[in-house]
Amino acid sequence: MVPRLDSNQRILLISDMHIGDGSKMEGFQNKDELLLDFLRFAEHYADTVIIAGDGLDVCQAWSLKRIYRAHRSLMEAMNRLAQRIPVYYIQGNHNDLPKDLVTYFPFEYHPALWIGDKIYIEHGHQYDPYCQPGNTKSERLVKIHALLERLAGVPLRIPMRKYYGWNTRIGHWLFYRYGQWQWLRAQRFLRRGQPERAQVCFDFLDYFGRGEWGELNINLRAIHDALIAAPYEVLICGHSHQAGKVRFPGGLYINSGSWTFDEATFVDLDHGAIDVKSWPSLHCFGDEEYRGILGPHPGVGT
Repeated sequence: MVPRLDSNQRILLISDMHIGDGSKMEGFQNKDELLLDFLRFAEHYADTVIIAGDGLDVCQAWSLKRIYRAHRSLMEAMNRLAQRIPVYYIQGNHNDLPKDLVTYFPFEYHPALWIGDKIYIEHGHQYDPYCQPGNTKSERLVKIHALLERLAGVPLRIPMRKYYGWNTRIGHWLFYRYGQWQWLRAQRFLRRGQPERAQVCFDFLDYFGRGEWGELNINLRAIHDALIAAPYEVLICGHSHQAGKVRFPGGLYINSGSWTFDEATFVDLDHGAIDVKSWPSLHCFGDEEYRGILGPHPGVGT
């Protein structure tokens, strides 16, 4: 049974802080003071706080104990906040399991939440074709990715516009060659009369290409379909680290963004009004992070 919160209140929602072991390649980048300021703001401003998954990155840090040691003041502040106002935690895909977290934090743990009758909240990996809940292969890949970043000492991520550097240039060259190989494999499968195996190769090319153009985790199609079929009107997720608001025919998709690298974003739900904001500037996001895939594209076709 998914809990239903009262919509007639102030709710602050954050996700994807990826607080890790405090090392150089921790996604959170040691923004302890910044998040502490946000938690102090939340305590006085909000009636409820929601952490929509991947708050603590066990895949990167290897254990909650290491995270707690690296960020003790922040962990204690999160604990105190949960003793003063309700804090709900939705499980993500970076091994932040409720059975482990309950030892450290008096949060309320749920796989999803309702706010009133119109708003539904999940972490968002449910819509990622390569990161479905319970997919042990994707969990291994997440850990391997964290290890590679630790060894390289630089972020190995897409899109290039956000993580431009020697590492992404090399990564793109390698993925370009890998993509060529996938295309050749697909042609071979088609000649053999194996269209299903060919489609797997084409799906990878689509996943990587669309991610570069503004659809990280290639989840918009699934979210669009969910909004048309579901009883809710607003779907709030994290997971893709792509803050914004996207209007589909079936409803409104809200992404809470992340607190990784140079980002710090949150969702402000104030008695039914919903904004996605950066901290501490309080700049509001629209769909600008998604226009590479959604459009409009000035100059195209003119």
